[in-house]
Amino acid sequence: MTEIFGLLNLHKPVGCTSRWLVDFVSRATGVKKIGHAGTLDPLASGVLVLCLGPATRLVEYVQAGTKVYQAQVTLGVSTTSYDREGEVVSTRPVPPLAADDVQALLARYVGDIVQQPPAFSAVKVDGVAAYRRARRGQVLDLALRTVHLSQLQLLQWNPPHFTVEIHCSPGTYVRSLAHDWGEALGCGAHLSGLIRLASGHFRLADSVQPEALAEAARAGAWQQYLLAPDEAVRDLVAVNCDETAASTLQHGNAIHCPSAPATLTGRAYDPHGRFIALVVYDADHQQWRPHKVFVND
Repeated sequence: MTEIFGLLNLHKPVGCTSRWLVDFVSRATGVKKIGHAGTLDPLASGVLVLCLGPATRLVEYVQAGTKVYQAQVTLGVSTTSYDREGEVVSTRPVPPLAADDVQALLARYVGDIVQQPPAFSAVKVDGVAAYRRARRGQVLDLALRTVHLSQLQLLQWNPPHFTVEIHCSPGTYVRSLAHDWGEALGCGAHLSGLIRLASGHFRLADSVQPEALAEAARAGAWQQYLLAPDEAVRDLVAVNCDETAASTLQHGNAIHCPSAPATLTGRAYDPHGRFIALVVYDADHQQWRPHKVFVND
């Protein structure tokens, strides 16, 4: 049987972990090797891209795409985890605000910002997930990180709640944004709802419900939802090889390329259109060097 090599754009439901969804798909399809690109907390729903078979080696490229979220923030209540699943640590009155006030606050966060991940997060501290240490009562001071917010649009203002669409770089903690916005307004806040609308070019409108995938799997037709693995890297330049060049790459050797490409990493194809490797350009030697080889026959 041919090894499964591709991607699934799933609609993760509220209430389950990303790991649970991976296990669900594995049981439904029989595919053992599955990785997900970008964890979603249990309270969050939306796009979760799964990489199947050799495509697990492409997870980093899916994760690198811009994320789009629809987030609901509740003012006046702060929690330990910065979201509705945490314990309440303070309640404060919400100042009289108009929608314009909230949008003005959001505008201050567009661009590069520095944020601190929540203590209840998967960030590793000495090899242990921060949330495990936080549950033991340990006080954590997690390293600051710089993230980029390219767009913040207020969608709804219904005091003490507001809904915002967020376009951000990978690694952005929306829970931390909610917390910081609450502190900036002097009343505290937490994240009360989150939907991932997009991860790179993978959109929620094109995603598959887990139940639909399972039903198709029972009918032996789940692969209708399988996306080509090179969808993970379609922004890279295509390198089309003849038989000799394809064989050279598949055996771990470089091929000649006299002209500098548009991107220094490329996606290589054999004469039959099969995606066979990721390649990296060596300008000094004018060569494409194999970086990750997927097809060896």
